[in-house]
Amino acid sequence: MISEAKSLSRRQISTLLGIAGLAVACAGWTHPAAAQSAAQSDQEWEAVVAAAKKEGKLVFYNGTTVVVPRLITKAFEQKYGIQVDVAEGSPSAVRERVRSEQAAGRAIGDVHLVGITTGAPEKAAGTYEPHGYIPNARKLPARFKDDGYMLGVTISRFAILMNTRLVKPEDEPKSWFDLLDPKWKGRMLSGDPRTGGGAQVSYTVFYDKYGKDFLQKLGDQKPEFMVDFALAERRTAQGEFAINYPFNVSSMANLRGLPIKAVMPKEGAPYVWSLVAKLKNAPHPNAARLFMNFFLEDEAQAIYSANGQESTTGVISDKLPEDMVPLFKADLIGTADPFKLPEMVKMFSELYGKP
Repeated sequence: MISEAKSLSRRQISTLLGIAGLAVACAGWTHPAAAQSAAQSDQEWEAVVAAAKKEGKLVFYNGTTVVVPRLITKAFEQKYGIQVDVAEGSPSAVRERVRSEQAAGRAIGDVHLVGITTGAPEKAAGTYEPHGYIPNARKLPARFKDDGYMLGVTISRFAILMNTRLVKPEDEPKSWFDLLDPKWKGRMLSGDPRTGGGAQVSYTVFYDKYGKDFLQKLGDQKPEFMVDFALAERRTAQGEFAINYPFNVSSMANLRGLPIKAVMPKEGAPYVWSLVAKLKNAPHPNAARLFMNFFLEDEAQAIYSANGQESTTGVISDKLPEDMVPLFKADLIGTADPFKLPEMVKMFSELYGKP
């Protein structure tokens, strides 16, 4: 897989990582492992690897997409011979499982993979512990720096999905503002910004960039809000709706052969990033660190890239479908501060009613 990967251009890496919103989201985070990381040697890391193999297993809680983490888990098991027991679910379901275990003093999980909107509050709540020296963390550029607890492993970006039988080429949206065209009134599906996920992040970015008036005008278009993004994509493909937004670009792999097309507005894409963290009192601490390190290997980062999610270390796979490449050349316009989302949800409910 490494041979199938290549580096992003400097411009792409700058676009990917030089986002002010990311700096805001990371502001104030402490770095308890920073000093010791610099002093750790490769020889000491070899001791961690040996101890991880002796532990022989770990428990992995995945609160993100299913397919890619499974592929990465399989590659890790093949490389190190360490068994990974995986528990999967929605971010909230996995979070509650972790909290229940920790409240009972019965730690089971070792590594948590989740989006930053869940991960940042969990770190603040004491759910994670410092992970110690992780060699591959040095691959992360300065603006995406390891904070000692959480490692950014991938970025998901959001675009617009269209039904090609209902949207003529000349009518394809070229800007987020094109969603306000009266021709789309009552013909759009939207993720529900009141209930979390990519829609909550995207609508927050819309507010930050374009103001409350833009959100009100979106509401005046009478989009149908949905929580189940996979069902929303199918309904769009079946022709129930002309447009679906915000669309997670990584879902393109599941929609091949259907009358759909993803377009990236000229302003760029809202985005959200996912992270891995070591859970407090992890029963297999060395295997946890080795697994976290593996997420930043070129092999794992190329798996993310091949499946339509961006690498945080600047790796891009040659297996990324050609029609998706333009979607990744657009700028990233922002993400959401996880700690401001409750305030944003209150505003969304005022604008659109309670979910």
